[in-house]
Amino acid sequence: MPVASTQTDVKSGEALDGVGALGEDDQPPDETTVVVALVAILVVAAALRLRGLGDDSLWANEILSFRRATAPLSDAYELLRAGTHPPLFSQAVLRPWLSLGESEFMHRLPSAVFGVLTVAFTYLLGRRTFGWRVGLAAAALLAVLPLHVYYSREGRMYALLALLVTLWVGSLLRAHRSNSVGAWVIYTVLGAAILYTHYYAGLTVAVVVGTTGVAYMTTSVEAEQRRRWLISSAAIAVLFLPWMPSFVHQYRESSSTLPGRPIGELPALITRFFTGFVNVPYNVKALIFLAIAALSVLLVIAGRRATRTKDSDLFPLTVMAAAVVGTILFAVLISLVKPILFVRYFVGLLPMCCILLAAGAVTARTRVVGFAAYGVLFVVSVACVIPVLTDSWRPDFGDVGERIAADAPEDTVVLMVGPNENNIALSGFDHYNDADIPVRMIDSAEGSAAVADAVAGLETEPSRVWLLQYTTMQTFETPEGFDVAHEERYDSRFFERRFPMRLTLLESVP
Repeated sequence: MPVASTQTDVKSGEALDGVGALGEDDQPPDETTVVVALVAILVVAAALRLRGLGDDSLWANEILSFRRATAPLSDAYELLRAGTHPPLFSQAVLRPWLSLGESEFMHRLPSAVFGVLTVAFTYLLGRRTFGWRVGLAAAALLAVLPLHVYYSREGRMYALLALLVTLWVGSLLRAHRSNSVGAWVIYTVLGAAILYTHYYAGLTVAVVVGTTGVAYMTTSVEAEQRRRWLISSAAIAVLFLPWMPSFVHQYRESSSTLPGRPIGELPALITRFFTGFVNVPYNVKALIFLAIAALSVLLVIAGRRATRTKDSDLFPLTVMAAAVVGTILFAVLISLVKPILFVRYFVGLLPMCCILLAAGAVTARTRVVGFAAYGVLFVVSVACVIPVLTDSWRPDFGDVGERIAADAPEDTVVLMVGPNENNIALSGFDHYNDADIPVRMIDSAEGSAAVADAVAGLETEPSRVWLLQYTTMQTFETPEGFDVAHEERYDSRFFERRFPMRLTLLESVP
């Protein structure tokens, strides 16, 4: 798509002052109505992200962030190098924040705040580039988007990533319009912050910088603006250089064996933008793809129509489309060598996805088709976000830990039964094992006598044995000299599957 020059853009002003990037009249009939609508959207966004925020236990990855944020500063660097992520979220956000409190709610609250802020800035970015209707429609969709809600309720870096990517793209568009030194400095700092938040964002940074470079080299952009863009983009890499040795170390030493999704699952991955981890029928997934395709076609038609409008600047559309489509294609190419198709890595693209889809709906000549396609995505999102709020999505290791600690003599032992490669169970319970009760892992594949054999192999016979089974509900032989005194069942979701746990108390018989 052609990109209008800076001179044209400055002359016509920002989209807020008249014509949007696709040539739509952007003067709202009543600014108060727009403000009221935005406030309502933000209230809904906050309610969805804050409701029951601390109810579920922390899970393994959240616990990793917790440990990195609460470790002594003298140990933090080596702990970070031993991981697989850059330091910004755990050190710049969680470390000072958790000094105020370490509950599950406090751990996740920054993500919830980042999520609501992203909805607000999605409105601003959508309005500033495509008009107030697009801004409101995009913010409304992101507010209820299950995947964004899900990761706005998790104590990890993904909600921050989405916010920073949104701000960074906005800073690029602002620098493109004004060409001021201050705007380019903000663009540089935010770009580096993205890289310090998640390595995967490097794909988006590379695509956006490359797209901007092509646009600047093939259009009538002033030499001064091209030079400032080049210096600012190079400065992003320079700011990341201090951490580069740690990144190389992490890449070489990573012990992660978690496989990414194969390329053939890319369509299913994209549908999760609108379904989260709620399983839906195949026909619903097909409907999602049909709606996305329809809105994409409508957006392309609107873009081509806008090329005939002298005052339309298609640079924002070009950058956002390249960021979304280019990042996905880049990930697919890399996955030919090393699978990296994890849906959570695409959370940073969700705000721009919503803006582009809303632009396709609002700017369509055939509004019925555009609104129908947008409506499908919105309705599916609302339906799937309900389980995100009403179900338990994390293994209940907190409740299990409290239950065991409340009634545990000194010689109590915990036997955890499950597939040993599923380290989430051990790391999750270990965080809540405040009583430091001895834990022994048992492979569920060892057979029905595995528990009895484990008890017989203990150095001293305990008076109580807590048997914690996770993801397997098979029946085991009761050890000789013990009776079943109590049993509880816990059932939660964990990504695409259920995560059942059963806690059984075995008491020695006098």
